[in-house]
Amino acid sequence: MAKASAHSARDRLRAWLESHLVDIGLGEPSHEAQALEQLLDEAIEGLAALDGGEVPAIFAPAKIQGWYKKKYTVRQLKIMAVALVALLKELGYSVAKARTFVASHYGETDEAVRRWTRDFARSNPEGLAQAKAATVGVYRTWKRLGWHYKIPHALKQVESAGRQFYKAREGKKPGKK
Repeated sequence: MAKASAHSARDRLRAWLESHLVDIGLGEPSHEAQALEQLLDEAIEGLAALDGGEVPAIFAPAKIQGWYKKKYTVRQLKIMAVALVALLKELGYSVAKARTFVASHYGETDEAVRRWTRDFARSNPEGLAQAKAATVGVYRTWKRLGWHYKIPHALKQVESAGRQFYKAREGKKPGKK
């Protein structure tokens, strides 16, 4: 099922790239247009290579330093951890208890979760605010509609995110949390 949706998205992207390539070809010739045509051609060829099972340079993952295999996923799950602390606080937990609960399910220390909060507040305050608003917003919507949002549901969200975080961290240097 995932392959079908990835293929479908890839086909839509290919069609969009090809239509823009045609539009550029109809416009005034310039160095910028020529550079953009080359980039679009490379992207279209890259999509064809992906269809053939190859990963072309344009779509190859960046080389990253550190021990995380899935750095983007780990970052997103850290943001989720901070948002889940906000949700547990909204459900009546103290910040310290919420942070401890999330940290334990993530296999991290309370201080690590506190550091994530501080780091995201500095580096991406809008993204952090959106993640918190989305997570807490679900609870508030349920409450406003008179539905009962059960604390066990929130705890299962923490457990699930913690498992995903643990899996994404695989490959981290042994002995480190």
